[in-house]
Amino acid sequence: KESKTKTMSRRKAKTVASIFTQSLSKLIGNMSKCHPYFIRCIKPNKTKVPLEFDDHMVMEQLRYSGMLETIRIRRAGYPVRLTFADFIDRYSVLCSARQSMNLLGEEPVAQCQKIVEGLDIGELYKFGNSKIFFKEAAELQMEDKRSQKLNGAVTVIQRVMKGYMARRRFLSMKLAAVRIQAFVRSTIVRRRYLKVRQGIVRLQALVRMRRERKRYLLELEEIKRIAAEEKMAAEKAEQFNVGLLEVPSELAFTLHCIKDWNKVHIKEGLGEVKSKLMEYIQPSRTLSDSINGFGFQKFAGAYFKEEHSWARAKEPLTTSLLKHKDTTDEQQAVKIFKLIMRFMEDQSYKGVTEMVLGNSIIHQVLQNPGLAEEVYSQLCNQTWCNKDEASSYKGWLLLAMLASSIPPSHTMDNYLINYVSSYGVNGYASLCQQKLLQSSPNHTPRSCPPCSLEWGAAREHKSMALLVRYPDGDVFSVMVNSWTTAEELAKTLADKKGLASSDTWSLTFESSEVRQELSGYSYVLDSISLIEHPPGFYPYTTPCLTSWKEDPQSKGMSDGENVNTFLDSLFDPLLNEIDECLLSPDELGKSIKGIGVPPPPPPPPPPAGSVPPPPPPP
Repeated sequence: KESKTKTMSRRKAKTVASIFTQSLSKLIGNMSKCHPYFIRCIKPNKTKVPLEFDDHMVMEQLRYSGMLETIRIRRAGYPVRLTFADFIDRYSVLCSARQSMNLLGEEPVAQCQKIVEGLDIGELYKFGNSKIFFKEAAELQMEDKRSQKLNGAVTVIQRVMKGYMARRRFLSMKLAAVRIQAFVRSTIVRRRYLKVRQGIVRLQALVRMRRERKRYLLELEEIKRIAAEEKMAAEKAEQFNVGLLEVPSELAFTLHCIKDWNKVHIKEGLGEVKSKLMEYIQPSRTLSDSINGFGFQKFAGAYFKEEHSWARAKEPLTTSLLKHKDTTDEQQAVKIFKLIMRFMEDQSYKGVTEMVLGNSIIHQVLQNPGLAEEVYSQLCNQTWCNKDEASSYKGWLLLAMLASSIPPSHTMDNYLINYVSSYGVNGYASLCQQKLLQSSPNHTPRSCPPCSLEWGAAREHKSMALLVRYPDGDVFSVMVNSWTTAEELAKTLADKKGLASSDTWSLTFESSEVRQELSGYSYVLDSISLIEHPPGFYPYTTPCLTSWKEDPQSKGMSDGENVNTFLDSLFDPLLNEIDECLLSPDELGKSIKGIGVPPPPPPPPPPAGSVPPPPPPP
């Protein structure tokens, strides 16, 4: 038994050959159950580098593997092979209804023959014993026709179904609409009846109410009229009469003389620009990012006197708003405030008289620049919450003209810009802001008050332009502003003309009466202000060299007055720094002119409120 067991164990032991045989038989069995497909790999290049394609090498591999020959043979033959049943099942839809009826009862071959004859594919097919063979082009034509046929059938089916569904929906909606109409009509009739009934009741109540209301309104209107008359009488009793304010004698004399003032140069010069316009863009500042933190209320709380509050004053001030070291400045500030009240409240000042009164205020500030903050504060104080439109309008106009003549100090600059930007009315917010940004606290004040061109442009919120004539005869209209200097304008005009050296050119102002040679740092519009000097007004000083085309004595000036004024201004910075015991600028000018005897004292001014006598004939 032991020997038999050993013999059987030896027979059952697995060897390498037996294992290989079993594995091979298993692999063959699996392969017979499947449909294997073989993939032929093509090397794109010899180095196996990505994104590199060797055309010659790939073509050789396809040629040596027989792929090109296989493709050629397949193209030459009939690659598409279908059994008769499959062909009939797939392409019978291409036949018409009558042809489909004829196919019934026929042999599969005959059916295929009739279907193919109706397809019009030429000689691109062959019949076999059990299959029909097609070339690739024939298959493409048949598939295209089959797709068109099926799409048409689907479209017809969809059309019929959608029509059926829409018809059924329409009928249901029609039935619902009839029911809704019946309900709505019954509701409308019922509501109309109730409304008519209710309206009759309200009409009765309304007629009775109107009869009583009419009697009540008549009594209420009478009560309001009496109260308004009492309030107006009380306001007139409390309001200060600006006509009682005194007027300086020099200003009264000027207002008397301008009635017959012939402003020929103004009539000739003012009008709309019709010639070629040249834009002049003067460098201006930009608003600070922290401008919102400079409210004028803060300035008033920090610099106003304790007895003054930030509110519009209805009566003349007895003391200045700001603190002044000199009592003379204190008194002059009070006088200027009275003129401001007359300018804003007295509506009889219009046109030229308004301009003369405003220039009188500005001229006093130009003569004493230390009062600029005071006058700016007074104007801001009087325009704040001013409900009188006419008074507020004139106050903002005067503020714009003052900003055109003298810049605010460093302390007030941001506060004033914030105020005009936030509370300006009638377009004066942008106008005043623009004038303040065009200047800076470092700018030198102007020599003369604003001219009529500036007043007119400010009233109408328009830009200003002057007519410029080049030496070669070209004429342009160039835009200017209140702070345009002769040097800046000359450089702009020279650059526009394309001149090589713009520093050697100067400006000459000429009108029908006067010819002026402008210095580089003088302001251009001061030349217009100089020839618009009203009769009897405060004298102007300007560095321009002026020559009158008519008799200068008829203009109230002596032959070298403007030259001497210019020479006097050259010594102003020097004389302001030395002791008062030295010669004043006027005395030094007299000595330069050769006059050693002082002029006689001027006659005493007439009393306030009276009209001074006219000046003696020239």
